[in-house]
Amino acid sequence: MKFLIALIVFFRFTSAFGDAARYERVFYYYAYLIDATLNAPNGPQTIAANCGKTMGVGTRTTCTFNQFNRYIANKGTNPPDGWDATAAQYPDGATITGDHGLSTTYQTARIGVNINDVATLLRETMSFTRKNIDLLPAGTATDTIKTNIFRQIVGIARTRMENKVNDLIEKFGGNGEGGYKWKDAQGVEHQTQLTIVTKEIATYEGAPDDAVSLDLDFQATVKANPDVDKSDIKTAIKYWNTNSGAPNHNPNILQARNGAEVLSAKCQ
Repeated sequence: MKFLIALIVFFRFTSAFGDAARYERVFYYYAYLIDATLNAPNGPQTIAANCGKTMGVGTRTTCTFNQFNRYIANKGTNPPDGWDATAAQYPDGATITGDHGLSTTYQTARIGVNINDVATLLRETMSFTRKNIDLLPAGTATDTIKTNIFRQIVGIARTRMENKVNDLIEKFGGNGEGGYKWKDAQGVEHQTQLTIVTKEIATYEGAPDDAVSLDLDFQATVKANPDVDKSDIKTAIKYWNTNSGAPNHNPNILQARNGAEVLSAKCQ
C-alpha cells in the first residue's frame, strides 16, 4: 500500500447541516404558499396540507412560517429560543437570526405524504412548483414568492455542498488514521492525507455579506499539496465521491441544483 502524506489545514470547518435545513424549511414553505394561493379559499391540498388543522388555525387558514416550522419539526423538538423564528410574511433563510429549531431534522412525510427522505422530497416539491408557479396571479406577492423560492433552492444546493466539503476535509484529514484510503483504476490501494483548500461563495446571488457557503477549491488544493501528484488528488477525491460519504450528499445536491436550474428560468 502506497502512503501519500500532507499536512491538513482547516480553513473553516463547521457543521453546515443547520444552514441547509433552514433553507430547506423556507423553500418548502414557499411551495406551501403557492399551494395555498392556488387553492384558496380551501387551503393547501398537496404541500403540508394538514398544517392548519394540526396547528389549530383551521384547514382553510394558511399557516405562518413559525407555525409551519413547528408543524414539520420532529416530535419532541423544543428549541431553547422558541419557535418564533420570524414575523416576516415572506421569510428568507439567509436573514432569519437565531436557531428556533431550524437547524434540526424535520418530518419529510408532513410536507409530502409518504415521503421519507430529503432528496425525494426536494424532487417532488420541485415537480409541484414547476407545474404550478406560472399559475400564480400577477402581482407583487407573486414576484416576492418567485424571488425567494429561487434564492432558497440555490441556498440548499450551496449549503448541502458545504456539508459535503466538510466531510471531505474530515476524511482526508485522517482523524489520526493517516488519511483516506482509496483505490486507483488498477485496484491498488493508497492512503492519502491532504490539505483541502476551500473558497467562500455567496449562498445565493445578492445574499447578505455573512451568508456564505464553502466549496472545494481544487486548484488551490493541488498547490497546497506539492508532494502529491495532481492526478492522485483528482482520483482520490473522485473515489471518495463515489464510494464514501459523498453518496449521502449527492442526491440532495443533485435535486437542489436541478431545481435551481428550473427556477432560474421561471423566477428571474
